[in-house]
Amino acid sequence: MHVAFEIQLSTTYSDDIADRMDFARRNKGILIWVAHEVDRAKLRTAFMDSLYANNSNIFIFSDEMYNKSLDTKKLHRGCLWLEPSDSEAQYYPMKTTVITFDDLQFNLEKQWAYYFDFASAQIATEERRESAKLE
Repeated sequence: MHVAFEIQLSTTYSDDIADRMDFARRNKGILIWVAHEVDRAKLRTAFMDSLYANNSNIFIFSDEMYNKSLDTKKLHRGCLWLEPSDSEAQYYPMKTTVITFDDLQFNLEKQWAYYFDFASAQIATEERRESAKLE
């Protein structure tokens, strides 16, 4: 599997993201979208396409991650992800951690590289909600 990193320094059009992901898919690879810095207050608007492209995960390669990578001689990235909850809150809570490439999971069919499997967690959450309604 070939892996490419796309550093997103500004917002990118959905068509551009789709084209780049399609190119990676045609070449039996996967494209990982990475931001340099993320303003968490603007996260849900400025990075919606990146969230979708990475199964609701955002990868960050900040100056801190650069220095950590140099110190350890292993590529580190920050990861922010949405995590479904059973509450009826308007937005899912956001979690964060530092990861290496080895921590990633891949779904070639959907062109996802992710740390936290949001799609599976969301299905499980919806099943719990339905079960609670039936009870």
